Amino acid sequence: MFLNFAIDKQVKAFPIEGPMKSSRYRVQGMTPEERAWRIQWLKDQVLSPNEPRPIPGYYQARLNPIRRFYRWPLETIFRPLIPTLGWETACRARWWTGRIGLSIAAVFLTVYYLNTIHKIGQLIQALK
Repeated sequence: MFLNFAIDKQVKAFPIEGPMKSSRYRVQGMTPEERAWRIQWLKDQVLSPNEPRPIPGYYQARLNPIRRFYRWPLETIFRPLIPTLGWETACRARWWTGRIGLSIAAVFLTVYYLNTIHKIGQLIQALK
């Protein structure tokens, strides 16, 4: 039923902000102390260039030992590249390298498995 309304345009879209879109309306009932507190709170929300700061032990607490073990090779390769490439690019390169490596390994293992099955099939036919 909702889909029909969306298709037929019987229900018009409306902004969910309502009157709160206007910052003047939001602060209209505030005292000067509350306004000063709000201004300070908004300033506190801006991150400094050195934030977010790394928390010691967070990585070890977040990931279990098995996951840390299989992530270790690419982590050791790409962690030194973070200053050069940037964090986001290094993470993307690490992600793609892992996926491409696993894909190549899957193709080789599949080909090996199929060749082995073919050879076993030939052996079985030769024994008959």
